[in-house]
Amino acid sequence: MALTASGRPGGNDSEESALAVGSAKELIESTAKVVLAERGLPVSDKADLPELVRQAQQALGLHPSSAAPGPDGTEAVKRILGGVSTIAAGVSIGDPHAYAARRRCR
Repeated sequence: MALTASGRPGGNDSEESALAVGSAKELIESTAKVVLAERGLPVSDKADLPELVRQAQQALGLHPSSAAPGPDGTEAVKRILGGVSTIAAGVSIGDPHAYAARRRCR
């Protein structure tokens, strides 16, 4: 009998994908909230995932708009930081109904 990525017997690729996306959302959201809390900034329970990521990036000085000109290839740095935001936004779209339901249960 084959085991799934989570170590369970059998499984459904669709279920495994949903679990992976849901876990990624939770990890990104929790990390962003910890960053904000550690920086002494307010954490809104109503903020969506992209907004939390934006706030955390700004708090750390890692938002694309905060990249300062310099010899380190700022345009590339801005693209990389923008990519991080795009990934977080994409993950939040993965299953918006399940994500919204989990957020309401907290």
